[in-house]
Amino acid sequence: MSMERKIPPQIKREVRQRCGFGCIICGLPIYEYEHMEGWAKVKRHRTEEITLLCPKHHSEKTKGRIPVFVVKESNKNPFNKREGVSKPSHLYYSGTDLKIKIGVLNFELESTRQSQLIPLIIDRLPIILVNIVDNNILINLNLFNEKNELILKITDNELVYSNNFWDIESIGTKLTFRNGSRKIFLELDFEVPNKLTFTRGSIFYNGINIKINNTEMNIGSVKMTSSFTVKAHIGIGIGDGVDEYMPSVSLGGLPREEFK
Repeated sequence: MSMERKIPPQIKREVRQRCGFGCIICGLPIYEYEHMEGWAKVKRHRTEEITLLCPKHHSEKTKGRIPVFVVKESNKNPFNKREGVSKPSHLYYSGTDLKIKIGVLNFELESTRQSQLIPLIIDRLPIILVNIVDNNILINLNLFNEKNELILKITDNELVYSNNFWDIESIGTKLTFRNGSRKIFLELDFEVPNKLTFTRGSIFYNGINIKINNTEMNIGSVKMTSSFTVKAHIGIGIGDGVDEYMPSVSLGGLPREEFK
């Protein structure tokens, strides 16, 4: 029997996988770990006895407003497992300027200069697109895996992700996708109200693989190690249709063959 309140990482991961990476009742991807029988009663950590609840449902369960049997029934058939995707979660971005960091590249958008920024576009699809409307920062994001399957989508600050992943962990402002134990696919940091950081991992689309970390950024054979700031309307443009945006493209602007 464990007397340590802190849940071991492996058990947390197994609980996340079983619950579909979100609240078992509503699917919200902002969650807390709940001992269904109550920690004070069992004082142990067993995967099958722990579940995920959003702050609202966790509070209601703790206060006795949600019966334990309701939580247990939801645990048998979690919301995200049924739906295949998480419940939309709102990102509270606002203001007149935004900073996006992808590896060593910094992208800035100031409403006094322009109202739209596309840091990355591949084959006519904006992977990242941001608009500023009436002091509201609206982030749009399309992220794919190696098979070109959409794994995360943000539409005007509404975030949804697929649960078809080995592990997805949400801690504070960070969201981490993993392909396996200690194998980070992509890590994002949603630093509201005006910063988004792609900390490390890979961005895929149509055969293009962009690898990033804090010290470098690799797009195929193209390697960038020097940190600098991009203030153009389009940051990196790759593949078909890029010429439509020229000369707005600050980086890239080359045929996709150059990046394979």
